[in-house]
Amino acid sequence: GGDAIDSCTIITTEANQNLREIHDRMPVILREDEREAWLDPELPSEALGSLMRPYAADGMRATAVN
Repeated sequence: GGDAIDSCTIITTEANQNLREIHDRMPVILREDEREAWLDPELPSEALGSLMRPYAADGMRATAVN
């Protein structure tokens, strides 16, 4: 009926080295310098594919929780 729908999507990619032992997929995490490109409505969707890769393992840490 034309009403707005609030929603979200988590886009996943293959897991990086840190997460691979937990799961084979991880969320796509953009670096700060990639955010503007991701939100650019003029950028062709094919150009976004290069942003959908595992986040660098050395930029993350895994911490066990209960």
